[in-house]
Amino acid sequence: MVVLRTNMTLPGTIFCATAFPLIGIFGTICNYLLCAAIHNTKHLRTFANNLIFSLSISNMLACSVTISVATVSIFDINIFGLSVVISETTIFCVMSALLHLAVISIENYSHIFQPQKRSSHRYITYIIPWLWITAFSYTLLVAILRQFVTIWFAACHFIWYLITTTIIIVCYVRVLRKLNQHRRHFSIFQNYSQNRRRLDTKTTHMILVLAAMLTINWLPAISVYIAFIITYSNTKLSDTFREPFNILSILGYIGHAFMPLVYAHYNSKFRLGMKRELYKIRHCRFRKSKKQVVPLRLSTRNP
Repeated sequence: MVVLRTNMTLPGTIFCATAFPLIGIFGTICNYLLCAAIHNTKHLRTFANNLIFSLSISNMLACSVTISVATVSIFDINIFGLSVVISETTIFCVMSALLHLAVISIENYSHIFQPQKRSSHRYITYIIPWLWITAFSYTLLVAILRQFVTIWFAACHFIWYLITTTIIIVCYVRVLRKLNQHRRHFSIFQNYSQNRRRLDTKTTHMILVLAAMLTINWLPAISVYIAFIITYSNTKLSDTFREPFNILSILGYIGHAFMPLVYAHYNSKFRLGMKRELYKIRHCRFRKSKKQVVPLRLSTRNP
């Protein structure tokens, strides 16, 4: 979502001008640590983690662009086309993150209901670029229609949010139902071990927390944005929704910023990998180097 340009009150301006950069910097660092951990840790470079890596990139872009959005929009800096480009870039990152979560939910659903059919490297390699292309094409189309036709096309963002959220809810309702059924009737599922059920339950809870964090956090801001579009013809009434939207959109960016902490909480491999990357940053060592011990040469010259 974009931050709507408006003359905000002084407390609202101070709050947004403080919160947006802090969340942007924190989220950029956390998502960078997660991406670096997946890239530099051998046992984390799996097919499933490639989707998490791509999701973290979209979150990192959303958090980093947030700082520019706050500067341009809140302080009403009139630079031709800059605010529009930054706002549409933010929408592109948010829509891409929602689409990634929907695909990850479908992958988790397929893994539990069809364990013999696993995603191949070729499938993951092909689907990730298409996720970015789909989000970019959708954002560009809606931006053109909103600018040159009518602002009502901006309501398509709510439709996108509704579709992705529905996919996530349907997948996890069925997954949790099967996991509970397996726990009650363990003897029926001979090919589904108890250890695998614990692992699938932990993974399901992790992705469910991620999806709930992003979808629930964006729900208040999207609701206010829809109210703004509906009352757009009445300028005096629609302007009352601008400042609440600016403040509520902070909750949405918090979801993008805190996602890596959820991975670190549920998975010790991600936690150790992120700690290792943080240690490298703190000690300014981005590559491991072996220190060679050079023996001292004894002088043969007499004093």
